[in-house]
Amino acid sequence: MKYKEEVKKTWNQNGLPMMDDNGERRLRSLIRYGTLAPSSHNTQCWKFVVNAEKNIITVLPDFSRRCPCVDPDDHHLYTTLGCAIENIVVAAPAHGLTPKVDMSKPADGIIITFTQCEPHVSQLFRAIPNRQCTRNEYDGKPLTPAEIKILENAAKGDGVKAMFLTDEQSIDDALKFIILANTSQMDNP
Repeated sequence: MKYKEEVKKTWNQNGLPMMDDNGERRLRSLIRYGTLAPSSHNTQCWKFVVNAEKNIITVLPDFSRRCPCVDPDDHHLYTTLGCAIENIVVAAPAHGLTPKVDMSKPADGIIITFTQCEPHVSQLFRAIPNRQCTRNEYDGKPLTPAEIKILENAAKGDGVKAMFLTDEQSIDDALKFIILANTSQMDNP
């Protein structure tokens, strides 16, 4: 199979598992949605353990995929895990499952326990396979004020502040740090 076909297959939502599917198949489908989450430097630094008998998914960091130069305190690694967990939590009701996340013993991983519920497909669930990053060349067009306002509103929350670098000097200043971090990462085998 060709690369583009595999990518399409990965992101294509071929429907939900039937509600009479066994527990393991449903849990593995949830993991697939978890892996569609964004990850720092596309490292996909997660591990999933399925316990179908107890209806549990355990999410663990994969430290072999960490980026110590640009993420020395593993902040981005753990943010990546949170993104995967959030995707699983959002996808669970569409699979007829209610999730309960337990972070009380982080050394043992984040444990998500599921109970049966009536299936409910949310807009957020439908959005998961549509999230995308692109390596296409930037067209150079700045965001419109209306687009920036949409992003500002989406980022509102307790303890959250979105910063938009729109002037050339701020972008150049940030670029210096980005190049320094990337160079440091690439120079560190």
